[in-house]
Amino acid sequence: AAVGAPGCRGGTSGLDEWGWSSASPTKEQARRTSDSAVAHYRRELDVSNATCDALRDEMGELQRDLHSTNQNYASLRLQNLGLQKREVAREVCGEAGDPLAEQVRQQLETLVNEKARLAQENASLRRENESLQELLMY
Repeated sequence: AAVGAPGCRGGTSGLDEWGWSSASPTKEQARRTSDSAVAHYRRELDVSNATCDALRDEMGELQRDLHSTNQNYASLRLQNLGLQKREVAREVCGEAGDPLAEQVRQQLETLVNEKARLAQENASLRRENESLQELLMY
């Protein structure tokens, strides 16, 4: 094996068996290394803080959406309850259903019948008018 190669002891290059310098770092090198590490961790901390802020904003938005959805759910639940009560009332009252709807139905039926009677009366008066005009022309 060659002198100074990894895994070999000895050599004049000052490297240990793994290729590391056997000399202790100077104070300046240690300071630069620690400054570099601190800067690296600060960048990581800034990224983590930005991610935390983004997640906090997203969580607030999701909470607002959840609140809105809960309000819609409560409103729909009340509407459903009202519809169920109407359905039960319709079943209890029979096919007639809502008394107001029954009254409107009866009024419409009366109006349709009266319209038919008036149409017949109008046709009769028109015939009578035509016959009277023919009599006058004679």
